[in-house]
Amino acid sequence: MNHKIRVLQIGTEMTWRGGENQVRYLMQGLAREGYECHLAYPKNSLAIERMAGSPEFPQLVLPSRKAWDPRSAYRLFKYCKSNAIELIDAHSSGGHALALKVKRRLPKIKVVVHRRVDDVPADNMFTRGKYFDARVDRFVAISDAIRRVLEDYGVSPKRFRLYEVQRMVHDFKRAIESQTARAGSEN
Repeated sequence: MNHKIRVLQIGTEMTWRGGENQVRYLMQGLAREGYECHLAYPKNSLAIERMAGSPEFPQLVLPSRKAWDPRSAYRLFKYCKSNAIELIDAHSSGGHALALKVKRRLPKIKVVVHRRVDDVPADNMFTRGKYFDARVDRFVAISDAIRRVLEDYGVSPKRFRLYEVQRMVHDFKRAIESQTARAGSEN
């Protein structure tokens, strides 16, 4: 069975910098490959403003950029459920936390966390919990330096790839199509 994989790109940054531009390029590339891309960013963020009105990229405007805001988590959960989102690409620390909250309620969703900065993640219970949470299906490091930071922090090399985003999404597509085919044959 061949269907469009539905991917939600989520971030919590209010500015427009390199990471947000990478999100735009990733969405455009995935759309050319036949994926259905969605975008979730906070209200008044430049990502929402700059990509507003793109009919090919449906948007969810989050009420807050704070990962602990239950309104954002609830809206994400409802959006993912109603739009049958299969993969969440988290592009910020807050997006990472929100994606894990959604996956707690929708465990079949795949979660990919992109890491673009080479500073060492904080050594506290909350941050360590996010990086060692088994619900994260894959980490993407956009450089070798960031890969080393993740390894030094203790993330297993088996859990991340070095900037192979489209290949990784294709791997998840095959896995989702396989699950869908099995579910169809069981009915």
